Amino acid sequence: MMIQKTMFEGGFMANSLNLATLRVAVLSLFVLLAGCATFSTPFAKPDVKLVSVKLLPSEGFEQRLAIKLRVVNPNAATLSLVGMQYSLGLQGYDLVSGVTRDIAPIPGYAETDVQLLATVDWINGLRLLQSVLAKPDSSVSYELKAKLDPGRLLPAFHISEQGVIDLVPAE
Repeated sequence: MMIQKTMFEGGFMANSLNLATLRVAVLSLFVLLAGCATFSTPFAKPDVKLVSVKLLPSEGFEQRLAIKLRVVNPNAATLSLVGMQYSLGLQGYDLVSGVTRDIAPIPGYAETDVQLLATVDWINGLRLLQSVLAKPDSSVSYELKAKLDPGRLLPAFHISEQGVIDLVPAE
């Protein structure tokens, strides 16, 4: 009985308990991190394409657009998005930007169209008009930027698409 008391008071058992507790805590942390890595399989970046831009009837000085985007899910699992931030520029001028959270889940290896309503930035719209009038062209370059947020501790997907819109109809 006396030996046990002496060993505890001498710090031998106290140090052993602290070291054992630390080892168990570190081992538990590694197991937890390995489990999280197993469950969070990486998603391939979805693809976003500009499908159409339509002018809606204007209300006063406000010009609204209906923008249709196609989101393609190249993964086997369903892609659920909590929101999207987007911007659309023409000829280097940012004309439209906005956010939406009304996105239906996209099944694996499938695509879905997302309809966005946006308001034109009149200042940049006037700058674009001035640029086009100064140098008429048969096409307009565009840049679509989108940030898709899947939430659930997954990183957001940043997507950029550039292209040209022909203004002269094909014959």
